[in-house]
Amino acid sequence: MFEIPPNTLPAGAVRLCLGSGANPLKDFVNLDFFSERPEVTVCDLRRLPYEDNSVDEIFALQPEHIPHPEILTVFRDWLRALKPGGKISLNAPDIVWVFKKWIDLPEEEKWDYYLGLIYGMQNNATEIHYTGFTPERMRSLLETAGFADIKIEIRTQFSHQRIWGFATKPFESATYDDAHFGCVLPEAMQLTRMIFDKKLPKTDYNWLKREAEYDELKISLAQYHDNLLDLKKMTEELHAIVEQKESVIKLHIDMVNDKIAENAQLASENEKLKSLLDEHQDAQRDAHRDCKPFKILRSFIASLTKGMDTTRT
Repeated sequence: MFEIPPNTLPAGAVRLCLGSGANPLKDFVNLDFFSERPEVTVCDLRRLPYEDNSVDEIFALQPEHIPHPEILTVFRDWLRALKPGGKISLNAPDIVWVFKKWIDLPEEEKWDYYLGLIYGMQNNATEIHYTGFTPERMRSLLETAGFADIKIEIRTQFSHQRIWGFATKPFESATYDDAHFGCVLPEAMQLTRMIFDKKLPKTDYNWLKREAEYDELKISLAQYHDNLLDLKKMTEELHAIVEQKESVIKLHIDMVNDKIAENAQLASENEKLKSLLDEHQDAQRDAHRDCKPFKILRSFIASLTKGMDTTRT
């Protein structure tokens, strides 16, 4: 988050936040080229909709979004709107630091966040960096525009080095025409009017985000491919184990079937032997019953029985 200048002004003071976008600040009148927030006033920050000497304080978040041919006259317009003694604070990426950082990055990291610090994130038509600042250039622009009590600071924010400028509008300001600053604002505005006057709603400027999402998708696909290969390998191993187990189970089933067949044959033979044994036993009983000694014995017993019956009579 940006360091917000403390509010030391009396109640009713006009404090402008220029470039607040989707993050309007408390105790400020928030202005931006484009914004969907109802508390942000959409206007052209190059020509503030305020009378001369009517603003107490200006906090300009990112002047790098102002086109390079116009930056000096824009600073001059901001000076115009400030009251004598009014203060301005502004900050922007240190373009030299960003370039050096970008050059030293590995190739795969060059096309993400730090590229956006050079060219802007491009989420809409004015999220483009049209100019850059060094500490010396920011001081020179503020001095040339007519500011006084200029102070430049270097601060590290959002993982990069930023230049902060602080200045005051003198109580007696010199009067300059646009030609004095080496560029004519109305002519320069014609060059960028199509960009600033009309938003292109069907155009997606967030290509950096899409590229990052595409890289994440490629990584996810690579991981998914690796997972598929691992799953295929596991499937092949499981299939081999199943085949081995099936072979063992089939062998056991064949052995059981063989035992069942063998037991059935033994049972059949057992039944035959039992039948033969029964037949043999019956034959033996018949043989004992029909042999001659037994016949003589039975006749003798019968005669004795008959004699006993006669005597009794």
